[in-house]
Amino acid sequence: IGVRDKVRIICSGKVATGFDMVEKFALGADMCNSARAMMFAIGCIQALHCNTNRCPSGVATQDPIRGQAVNVPQKRQRVQRYHDATLESFREILGAMGKATVAELHPSDIRRRMADEGEQSYAEMYELLEDGALLNGDVSATYAAAWEQASPGHF
Repeated sequence: IGVRDKVRIICSGKVATGFDMVEKFALGADMCNSARAMMFAIGCIQALHCNTNRCPSGVATQDPIRGQAVNVPQKRQRVQRYHDATLESFREILGAMGKATVAELHPSDIRRRMADEGEQSYAEMYELLEDGALLNGDVSATYAAAWEQASPGHF
């Protein structure tokens, strides 16, 4: 609809590695957030007690006794090393692809193995829309139906 230059797309699902970041940027993200991977770096063991205030590792709790299990100076270093290694991996992959900047990434740069043992690029798998395509109706029936149902009045 011609507003891509006015919005920022933040990707925050399943971002744990440098490749995950390359993949998200190739699909159009402007920024990546990583929460789950950082929780693991802190020491989360996925005990699934986050909402009970009884996190056994002390990571997801407001209980001061359980919270003492987290050695903040040590965990800070672990998170910093993980973050640095992830960004280094991202830069290495970008360089190995022959790309100097994130802006050079495109969906055609990422290939996915399919169930039939074949592979396709993301550009082949997903219909990419040209700027303004939704406004002029130059889209597939799937996008047209979703666009018709979209409303600025609700999410």
